Amino acid sequence: MKEINGREILVWIGILAASAVLAYSMSGGGNHNHANLKGQPIGDLKLRDADGKVLDLSQKKGRTVVLNVYATWCPPCRAEIPDFALFHKDAQAADAPIEVYGVVFESGEPAEATKESRKLGVSYPILLGNQTMAQTFGLHIYPTTIVVNPEGIITHQFEGQVDYNWLRDAAGAPNKS
Repeated sequence: MKEINGREILVWIGILAASAVLAYSMSGGGNHNHANLKGQPIGDLKLRDADGKVLDLSQKKGRTVVLNVYATWCPPCRAEIPDFALFHKDAQAADAPIEVYGVVFESGEPAEATKESRKLGVSYPILLGNQTMAQTFGLHIYPTTIVVNPEGIITHQFEGQVDYNWLRDAAGAPNKS
């Protein structure tokens, strides 16, 4: 029998830990948000893009806002990007009052995170997550989806992977004219 060295043990521990986190996230097991703000106003949340342009979400009243909080290295995040991209495209084509934003966390420098996001198919605007947002929303699982209604009230905060049908139900169908 082969002797296992300390490095191999650490590799296996890392693989097991990553598998457990992935399984937990993909199962929707995190769907018990510690800071779920459903029913609360979005407040004064400002996020920057990679060029430093600031988006003030409190100024988006009159439009439904969907925030796709993700990391570029996260498998369930990567898996849901095509659904967000299609939903964004359909909303634009229908001239629906719906805006979709990607909010990227833990994915390197801003330009690198944006470039990698684009490679993954993120066709909607990309914003940079920050510590204030993470603390306010109790973000601790990727992906997390937050939907804000036209009155500026958070109607959904879901931890785990979502699909096109979930987006349509939560944010409203981008009915094509």
